[in-house]
Amino acid sequence: MADSTKLAGLISDLLRCERGATVIEYTMIAGFIALVIAATVRLVGSENAAGFDDLPDVVR
Repeated sequence: MADSTKLAGLISDLLRCERGATVIEYTMIAGFIALVIAATVRLVGSENAAGFDDLPDVVR
């Protein structure tokens, strides 16, 4: 429990500091962008993969 209290104190200190808050904001933005990219790649990849299901029949 002491570790979680220490972590909460550290996060609280970071949020009080303008630079710390900026770092957290940029980290959250970067994480969101990474999730959007991953979702897009997965969506496009699944659509392209569906097109390859008939490939062996075409090659024969």
